[in-house]
Amino acid sequence: MDDFPFKSIERAALTAYSFSLDRIKWDLAKADKALSGPDTDYADLIHAAAHLRLVIENTVFASLFTNRALLLEAERKLTAKRDMGETRKLIRGINPHYWPKGVRPPSASVSNMAMEPHPDALAESDYPKAWGRLSAVLHGRNPYLLAQAEPDGTHEFELELAEQLHATLDYHFIYLPENEILYARIIEERVQIQMLKVSGA
Repeated sequence: MDDFPFKSIERAALTAYSFSLDRIKWDLAKADKALSGPDTDYADLIHAAAHLRLVIENTVFASLFTNRALLLEAERKLTAKRDMGETRKLIRGINPHYWPKGVRPPSASVSNMAMEPHPDALAESDYPKAWGRLSAVLHGRNPYLLAQAEPDGTHEFELELAEQLHATLDYHFIYLPENEILYARIIEERVQIQMLKVSGA
């Protein structure tokens, strides 16, 4: 007997993706807070790095939330290999359009469907490198390489990455494996999602 709690795949997709975005929003807000203080230290950078890495991981997996088996397979690959590049290959094979398409906020004169791509959004090809750099902040370091204790540019890198993730996620489209599109926006304390019917996406 199927124990999936939703009768409608549309409702399931909207609810599952909403859960995912709620967690992504929370992690991104925590990273913003850690990076925004006037006296940010390396402990803050470690804190922010953990949240930013979770934002990337949850964003990678988000479009698979409508297919539990595929999601579990992708999570298993990442857990086993800790290799985001390999995980990326796996998910691209499942859904080549999984990465959110960040767009500028809509205006009164532009319809949602014609919104302009956000130029500062994080590219799908760039997030594995960003994930790796965040992981380096969180990993132990060789004590003989003291110069690596606080890498130059870490604060600036994390600030820029947070801005790129906001540009990617605050207003975006995402394609699901079931040939449907979700339009989502994270505004203030709310997550809003709309499902669009498409053919041959």
